[in-house]
Amino acid sequence: MIRTANQRIEAGLKLPDINSLMGDIWQSGELIFFFGGTGTGKSILAVQVGDGLSKGEKVLDILDNECGPQTVLFLDFELSDKQFQVRYTNKKNNSTYNFSDRFLIVNIPFGEIYEPGKKLTEKIFRIIDGFLRESNATVLIVDNITALSGEDSKDGNVAMELMSYLDRIKREKGLSIMILGHTPKKFDYTPLTNSDLAGSSKLIQFADSAFAIGKSRIDTDFRYLIQTKFSRTKREAYSKDNVITIRKVFDNNCLRFQQEGTGKESEHISDDGDDTKLQAIALRNQGLTVRAVAEKIGVSIGTVSNWTKNTRGLEPFRH
Repeated sequence: MIRTANQRIEAGLKLPDINSLMGDIWQSGELIFFFGGTGTGKSILAVQVGDGLSKGEKVLDILDNECGPQTVLFLDFELSDKQFQVRYTNKKNNSTYNFSDRFLIVNIPFGEIYEPGKKLTEKIFRIIDGFLRESNATVLIVDNITALSGEDSKDGNVAMELMSYLDRIKREKGLSIMILGHTPKKFDYTPLTNSDLAGSSKLIQFADSAFAIGKSRIDTDFRYLIQTKFSRTKREAYSKDNVITIRKVFDNNCLRFQQEGTGKESEHISDDGDDTKLQAIALRNQGLTVRAVAEKIGVSIGTVSNWTKNTRGLEPFRH
């Protein structure tokens, strides 16, 4: 349908306002990707997000929440019931953390729905549709994208099918959606970019926003959060020059992250060379050729070759 620009503005005025869920990082009605390496604490922070939003509270002190309590549906393809319980129970007296009844969790063991040789995507979509109808959720969090795609998310067609489905349910049901993703094998303490998200580039391309969590050299319990794709309706707040520093703590019967301040990404990553060199190392470790890396970051083939032929000074990422 062809409309004038003024008609589009009038249509927009009739839609719900856009409000912050996590400050400048995540807005209501957005589809956001949250990614990081194994062992960085993605699931811990994702549960913290669901907990805060279900209570109408801030996820971190620095991130404003302009929305009231939300009904959050968390699809967990990662943890068993026991693993989840341990994270939210005090070992000394067996006292447990008190979640809101608006925080709804569905534990779906991937092995129970996976059938070798059969397409899983449509089956997963039907399961999600059913849970959304039952819960009337306003926020959907999925841990993680591997279970959602059911296939190789590097396949552009699979990625397009997934993003088309997520965009449709976002618009039809007025959902705010967070999808967790992994990074492929890479070096720790190297800069985080959208290219680190495992899968097709179409995943990020069709998302509204994205942010990542990285390990920090400051301490084993420290992490940092960085925006890798900024929301279209907010400022570019948390780039490499202003990342959020967080620390893993167990407090009030809850394993969570506590805000420690802000700083530069360079404070958390390796001091071996500048950002361009570190990016070259990370891209090579993802499997890109020397030529491809050189073209991507705009340096010579010889420079990339020299930078990446000896990376023993960086700690390899462990799976």
